[in-house]
Amino acid sequence: MTKTLENQLKIANTSPELFLEAVMTLPVEPRYADFNFLAYGLSMSVNEEYLEECRRRNVMPARVELEYSSNKKLFLPSLGGKFALTYENEHNLANVSHCLKGILHGGKINEILIKTIKGEFKFFREGLLDNLLQEEYQLVQGDIWITTYRLGEYSGGGYARETGLSFGRRKGMELDIREGMDDVKAWFKKLQKKYS
Repeated sequence: MTKTLENQLKIANTSPELFLEAVMTLPVEPRYADFNFLAYGLSMSVNEEYLEECRRRNVMPARVELEYSSNKKLFLPSLGGKFALTYENEHNLANVSHCLKGILHGGKINEILIKTIKGEFKFFREGLLDNLLQEEYQLVQGDIWITTYRLGEYSGGGYARETGLSFGRRKGMELDIREGMDDVKAWFKKLQKKYS
């Protein structure tokens, strides 16, 4: 049986500095987390101006998903994940051609998606995160599951988020918190005070 929702706390600020501070100072090890990083904060789009900006900044209009390999002790492209062109769902061959030229030209991959499960977050926070920031990637979106609960067999038997933090450029930051998470609540209120 899950605990009742105590409250939802929000911060309207959408700055990358807030998102980064939240990830760097989160006082608990989450059960699951996923993050989106963009090279230079350059939003992926479906237009010629975006492609021109990619060429100008030497950014490949593509995305890749990384997952932690416990055997190798580092983040690697996910075998089941994505390496996708920005225009992969567009049927305009000229657009796909521009994307392929960007990849062949080289440069940074525009979007990097990262997923961690319990026990992997510390490796992300203590290793990969600093490398991404040094290469001028901006953290623009995230979803962190602090606690979870097991779904019944009727629902597929997986897990769902119970207490969690989500943030993004369009919505700011939200913490859904359950009873008994006083340390997490106090941590979030410090962020609220600093960024509101």
